Amino acid sequence: MPRARGAAGRSQRGHTCSGAGLTVEQAYYRLNRLRELGLVTVREEPRRGGRPIKQYRAVSQRFKIPFALTTAETRAALIRQMFTPYLEEWLRSSGRTLSAHPDQTITVYLAGEHLDINQGGWERGPAVNVGTWTTLNLSPETARELQGRMLDLVAWLGRQPPGDTPYTLALLLGEGSARP
Repeated sequence: MPRARGAAGRSQRGHTCSGAGLTVEQAYYRLNRLRELGLVTVREEPRRGGRPIKQYRAVSQRFKIPFALTTAETRAALIRQMFTPYLEEWLRSSGRTLSAHPDQTITVYLAGEHLDINQGGWERGPAVNVGTWTTLNLSPETARELQGRMLDLVAWLGRQPPGDTPYTLALLLGEGSARP
């Protein structure tokens, strides 16, 4: 039986794998490993061309995965690998937003290990783009309190009725300096 073909004539399976930067064999190995660990399960098996096509889903939205099971050489590399696509998309989106409002100013404040970038000034106007990177000297108790408040903020936002405009919110807290 012929495989389902995408727009470029490649199999959909091959297209999916190349989109993820994997060969079909690599994807098959990783998927089987995830199944063995109980992290994914077969969601359904619709038939295509008379053959069952397995569709998978994660068993949870949260996982505790041992670092040894990742392909990253260091924990910093793993974090970079996970966060970079999100940061790059936020930068592209912010660039588009800034370009769409050429009449507004961009305010930049840089002092030591503190960087603020804000579109339109510091007054609380329409939510468009705000970015802050800073180093704070905190006690362990204050850091834990801040972490709790950040988690509470995310929980509160999750309880709000959805609006029409998507926004990206990134809350980062880590020990160390914000200086590049």
